Amino acid sequence: AMSAILTEIDPADLPPALIPPPPTVMPGDYLIYHDESDGYYKAVRLSDGVVTHSHPTDAAAVINGLLSSLGSALYYSPSNPNPNFREGTKVTLDSGSFNTYQTIVIPPNQDFIFEADRAIINTVLTNSDIIRIDSSMNSKFILPLITSAPGSNDTAVRIKPQNAGPDGLTVFTTCELYIEAVVGDMDGLTMDASLGGIEFLRGEIKEINLYGSASPKRGIYIPVPGVNKAVRGNELKILRVNAA
Repeated sequence: AMSAILTEIDPADLPPALIPPPPTVMPGDYLIYHDESDGYYKAVRLSDGVVTHSHPTDAAAVINGLLSSLGSALYYSPSNPNPNFREGTKVTLDSGSFNTYQTIVIPPNQDFIFEADRAIINTVLTNSDIIRIDSSMNSKFILPLITSAPGSNDTAVRIKPQNAGPDGLTVFTTCELYIEAVVGDMDGLTMDASLGGIEFLRGEIKEINLYGSASPKRGIYIPVPGVNKAVRGNELKILRVNAA
């Protein structure tokens, strides 16, 4: 019988061509995390380690503060070219629980990545959007498990283009959306085209598990679009829906 001997390989012993390069950190990469040493939620710019925003209790305040400070650097408009536009800006939520006391607002963006699939968002909001996404183009949103308390009657994620941004347009187009799960007394995903069209979205929601007595719960809700607006050409795979 033959037996294999497994040994740990020191990367220093590998030929240079076989050593994987370190991950590239771009100037527009940020990490939002919960600092266990002082209990604060913090946003850090990964290129230089500078903490740009912090809050003792509300993760949404940190997220909104960071995204608001980036402002028009998140998109390009031919009518008002912005030399600070950073293509591929990425904001990542670390693993763990993030408590929110206000709506997370993702402003107009383009070629933007919001990655939070390892996190859990818990909210105390009532009759509100937990996450609201404005005009977006060629962006990717990877959202976590989103939970709400009984009687909250929230909307987990609302796509609502309402401010001009990418290419000077009020639209949500050619984006990707992934949601780990929506669990609680709320609607799942609302696609609100009252002020701007929502088109050519691709993505997947793993689970929508809704319950409660505040009002009938909707896994996916599409209100009547505005004049000359449309919800069209979208493809969403939903693995499991339980709406009571």
